[in-house]
Amino acid sequence: RRANGTAELGRLHADFNRRFCERVVARRPDTDAVWAFNGAALELFRWAKGRGIRCVLEQTSAPKRLARRLLAEELERWPGWEPGLRLPPESSPLAEREEEEWALADRIVAGSQRVTDGIRECSGPAHKCVHVPYGVDTERFVPAPPNAEQSSAGRLRVLFAGAVGLWKGTPYLLEALRQLGPDDVEGRFAGPVALAPEK
Repeated sequence: RRANGTAELGRLHADFNRRFCERVVARRPDTDAVWAFNGAALELFRWAKGRGIRCVLEQTSAPKRLARRLLAEELERWPGWEPGLRLPPESSPLAEREEEEWALADRIVAGSQRVTDGIRECSGPAHKCVHVPYGVDTERFVPAPPNAEQSSAGRLRVLFAGAVGLWKGTPYLLEALRQLGPDDVEGRFAGPVALAPEK
C-alpha cells in the first residue's frame, strides 16, 4: 500500500508502530524495564505501567510538533527550494503518540540538549529528561594526521553527509560556501539530493 501524501504516511507509520507494540505485548515478555523509541512505545508503555514495569523512552529527535513548526519556517524562508516537500498536518497521530509516551515514561533519554529543550517548548515533561550524547569510538575513529601538502593549499574542505534538503539546513551551508568562495573553501555533499536542480 502506497502513502498518498504526508498525512497518509504519518498514519501508516503510526499504525505500523501500534501493530509492532501489540505483537510484542502479545508475547507477554518477562522483563523489569521497557526501553523504546519515541512514536513506537505507546502500547508497550501502557502494558508495562499496568504491571509496575519501568518505562524509558529514547527521544531520537526533536518533538514532532516542534519539527513541523520549524519546517514551516524553513519552507517560508526558502520557497521553491524543495518542491516535493510538504508540511505535515497540525494534528498528527505520531505527534499524539509521542506526547502520550512522554506522560507514561519514567525517564526520557535525549541525545542532545536541543531535544530536551524541544520537549520543554512543547510543554512536555522536561524534568524527566536526561541528556546522553551519542557516543563515538575514539579508538576506531581517529583523526588523520595533518597533511602538509593539504595545509599549504590553504583551502577549507567541508563534507556534508546526509539528505541534501531543507530538513538538514542545506541552504545555509550553500550560502556560506558561496560567501566564502571557491578559492577559500571546497564543499562536497554525500546523500540523496531533494533540492530543486537550479538551486
